[in-house]
Amino acid sequence: MNNIYTVIENGVSYPKAYKTYELAIAAVKEKHQKHIEELILMCKYLPAIECILAFINIPEDLEFWITYLYIETDFYIEIHRLSIA
Repeated sequence: MNNIYTVIENGVSYPKAYKTYELAIAAVKEKHQKHIEELILMCKYLPAIECILAFINIPEDLEFWITYLYIETDFYIEIHRLSIA
């Protein structure tokens, strides 16, 4: 089965679809690279850094077709897997 992936951030879809989940995650990380780097620097010596990265580097939810990411407050991101008919 062929799938594509769309990224929805705070209710707004990214303008592109992605061939793989990995490409969709990479698009999110690229868009928020500066913010992610700032969070990592702020939490460099705190165990909280593991939590921050855990919400970004999560495996695809194969059961429900939607994977939820979270980059601090104000960034609610969903990656939707869609079947191509």
